[in-house]
Amino acid sequence: RSNTSVVPAFASFRGMCTSPSGNVYVTEGTRVIRIDPSRPPEQVAGFGNFPNAAGASLFDCAAESDNSWILTDALSHRIFRWNSAGLSVVAGNRTQGL
Repeated sequence: RSNTSVVPAFASFRGMCTSPSGNVYVTEGTRVIRIDPSRPPEQVAGFGNFPNAAGASLFDCAAESDNSWILTDALSHRIFRWNSAGLSVVAGNRTQGL
């Protein structure tokens, strides 16, 4: 895949989720990393894929049955949906509590 890259090491991961197909994903900073025991960890999404997530710090994730992810952002107080069409904000406006 052209948008994946091998991840040399984890600095500190924050969230973890599994997809309906059994893949394990972790969030780390502005990246989503796939963990597969048969190969090295791969970055499958990240800041380059998230142009409207500047300043984001991905905290947790949930994988949906349609291959999209729900991602929470601890710093800018937003919830994103990421899928093949890209990243969209589904809740939050960078204001804590809203």
